[in-house]
Amino acid sequence: MKRQIIGVVLTRTADSEQRELLRGIIPAAWRNNTDVVVISNIYNPDYDDEQLAAENDIYRLIESPDLCGLILVTEAFINPTHRKQISQLMNNRSDVPQIAVGSYFEGFQLKHCISLNTADADDIADLTEHLVTVHGFT
Repeated sequence: MKRQIIGVVLTRTADSEQRELLRGIIPAAWRNNTDVVVISNIYNPDYDDEQLAAENDIYRLIESPDLCGLILVTEAFINPTHRKQISQLMNNRSDVPQIAVGSYFEGFQLKHCISLNTADADDIADLTEHLVTVHGFT
């Protein structure tokens, strides 16, 4: 039987936040007899550069029929042009489950993703509300 493969779409995999996510995703996938493919560029500037077009072609791997699911790390993409590119590629894959992890960013128009918002500001607000209403902090 062929093993399933999940694609993790991100950028700047050398960043500590990205590595931490992968440290959680990869072992969980392996425990479930699933392989992981990390789809990432190396350089992710906030400006557009024609010279980076070839590097960003890596994201066309999202189209691979071998992938059975996709996890998109939204916060990794600081460039609006890249967000649009990734949105188009993800939207063409209505055939697989998709999860978008991270805060919402302008430019991601994802039709088929379940979003898991990990915005720190929202978490702090929820924690503060809990401390005030449940524990009576002022």
